[in-house]
Amino acid sequence: MGALITVSTVSDKFKVNGSLARRCIRHFAKSGLLVPAGDQNSKQYIFTVNAQVVAAQKAAAAAAAADKPQAQKKAPAKK
Repeated sequence: MGALITVSTVSDKFKVNGSLARRCIRHFAKSGLLVPAGDQNSKQYIFTVNAQVVAAQKAAAAAAAADKPQAQKKAPAKK
């Protein structure tokens, strides 16, 4: 099981107040990046990262990096 994401962990880690942390959690939950961990309470938000979405993003980034041609390094200038 991954790390639990709560208002207090977000506010401590990113040094923001609780209202902004709640808004961020709600935003990421609507976008599908976070999924509820168990039953939700109106006073305490407990979420975890949606592993399927993260894996899909990593695969897309790896595919994009593979499609991108490698830049050739220049030889050092001779003196």
